[in-house]
Formats: sequence, C-alpha cells, structure tokens
Amino acid sequence: MSTEPSLRPGPLDRLLDATVAPGFTKVGYVIRSRDFEPLPSGDGKTVVITGASTGLGFATACDCAASGASVVMISRDQARGESARAEVEARSTGTATVRFIPCDMSDLDSVRSVATKLADQLPRIDALVLNAGVLLDERLITDDGIEMAWATNVVGPYLLEHLLLDSLSSAHGRVVVVTSGGAYSERLAMPAVDLTGDVYKGSAVYARTKRAQIALTELQGEQFASRNVTVHAVHPGWADTPGVQSSLPTFRRFTRPLLRSAEQGADTISWLVLADQPNTTTGQLWHDRRIRSRNRVPGQHESAQERVALDNEVSRLAGLSDGSDRHS
Repeated sequence: MSTEPSLRPGPLDRLLDATVAPGFTKVGYVIRSRDFEPLPSGDGKTVVITGASTGLGFATACDCAASGASVVMISRDQARGESARAEVEARSTGTATVRFIPCDMSDLDSVRSVATKLADQLPRIDALVLNAGVLLDERLITDDGIEMAWATNVVGPYLLEHLLLDSLSSAHGRVVVVTSGGAYSERLAMPAVDLTGDVYKGSAVYARTKRAQIALTELQGEQFASRNVTVHAVHPGWADTPGVQSSLPTFRRFTRPLLRSAEQGADTISWLVLADQPNTTTGQLWHDRRIRSRNRVPGQHESAQERVALDNEVSRLAGLSDGSDRHS
C-alpha cells in the first residue's frame, strides 16, 4: 500500500508537531480542522467499539451512528452501557442499528465470549475500534496472571482482533487502535516488566502499554495485509474525558482550559473508521487526520526483532500461541 502525500502534515501542521503540547490541545485541533471535510456516510457499515459507554468511545459511537453505520457498543458496565446505547440510538440515521454487549477487556474469558457472540451475530465487521483502556495507581493482577493495565490495554484487545480477523477480512475491514501521546515518553517494554517489583508508577505503565500498541500496529500492518485488513493507531491529543478526570486529576486541573472535547478527540478515530482515504496505507500512527512520527525521543524506535518478541509474548498471554517465534 502507498501513502498519499496529502496524508502527511503540511508546514504549519509540522510546526504544531514540533511544539508538542499546543498540537495536542484544542488549539491544535481548531487550527488543523479548518481543512477537514465532513465525516462521510457510514451507510451499510458495521462498527464495533470497545470502551464505548463514555468519553472517546461514546463520541465515536455517536459519530458512526449519525453517519448511518450500525454500531455495536462494548463496555464493562451493563447499566451505563445500556444507557449510553439509548443515547447513541437516538442519534442514529437510516436503517442503522445500535446494540450493546457487556465485556471486560481485562478478562480473557469475557473477550472470548464476546468474540463468539459477534462472530455469530454479525455477517461482517467493517471496523473494530479498540478504545477501552485504564490507567491505574496500584499494581493489580488479573485472574489470567497479567498486570491489569497490560491486560486491558494490550492483551485483551489483541485477542479480540485476532478472534474477529475472519469477520474483518470478509469486509476488507479495518482495526483502529486508540493509543495516547503519552507513548512518546517511554521505550518499548514487555508486559513482564510491570508484573512484579517494589515500585508501581501508573502513568509509566500506561505509557508502556500505549507504546506497545503502536509497535504492534506497525507489525500487524504487515501481517494483516494478506487478509485485506488495515490497522491504524491514533492518538486523540489531550481530551477532557472521564478517564482523564479520574486518573489524571492534577494534569486536568492545570490544563482544563486547553483540553479538547471528547468529540474533538474522537474526530480522527471516526474518520479512520468511515473515510476511504486512510485505507491507502496501514500500520501508521495518526493524529488529527494526518500520519505522525511514531517516535520523538532519540533511540526510542524499537527494532523489528523487538516488535516480533513483543508480538510473540502478547500472543502467548492471550492464549493464541505458546510464545515461540511465530514469524520465523
């Protein structure tokens, strides 16, 4: 697949990138979005969104339903999910349907169960948005023996996309992984790094999981091409979501006037789901409808061997392989 020049940032956009913080705020969005086309129609498409009951996932679900796409909303909380589903349905157009299925993305049995339901109920999946995520302030280990942030942000989503690969392939579909600009602060690490130890720093663990998402997206862009499935990672900038409010209260207190709305943060997620243009490329990192560098710190870029090692380990944790090299 080739990359069209128009998908790369222009001079002013690159200046915003160089300044980092302003580009992540609503200032960056307002400047860049002056050239954005309206979101295209989603008629006939089916979109599955995790973490869909609040924040970016909810805003993406609203965009997709309003475009005419049918939406399956996935989140852990049954009551909140059903309430959110009703709100999204009220914004739907055409023959679009809106459904909710509960699932805890940190629980691999729950992920397998929802994957079976989706495969049974949906003839095709045009887009899978992997948005669910957590930032914790203490180390928690799941029943599967995985650190909770890694389980929720990386291993569970990895399992879901692989279990739904046939459904995505039949639709020439796409996977959109919602990551974070916080990934720029960490190098690639393995899940085992955060499984034990005396000190647990939630923001660093979260950034490592987001770094892993970007690395896996790059690798899967190559892996999934033969299945006619494209993979996109996207960071939404700094958006005022319930996750930021609960997990980063100090950061929010100082930056609130500059934070994007959830709708502004979700714009590129929705565009990657609905527009044709992004599918001219795969395995890239996006922000404000343009391809961005995966790295900002010298020496941060991981090797192909490191990406393969991560993929093998996450596959093992997800129960999809024994952890041996699947790429040789």
